[in-house]
Amino acid sequence: MEAKETLHVSFPMEVPLKVIGSASETMAILIAELIHCHLNQGTPETLSATWEQDFRYSTHLKGTWISHTYWITLPDEHTERPLREAIQKIPGVVMQL
Repeated sequence: MEAKETLHVSFPMEVPLKVIGSASETMAILIAELIHCHLNQGTPETLSATWEQDFRYSTHLKGTWISHTYWITLPDEHTERPLREAIQKIPGVVMQL
């Protein structure tokens, strides 16, 4: 019997966050503001004008669907779940990867 390898994760950790939804409903800036607030970086009003560069934001449009990709830094293992739950409540969001 083989011994199972244990995965050790260290924080802070930079990860991609992909949000897929309706192109007519999901707004990139709204998702960025939510990420900004949940990562304890301030209020939506303090979101930097350079947020696209800060999050290394990219987008891909296919028909009526759009995917938004943000690179975020998770400070600990407890941050990701509440962030994803909040994003799922945004109108038009269908899936997250």
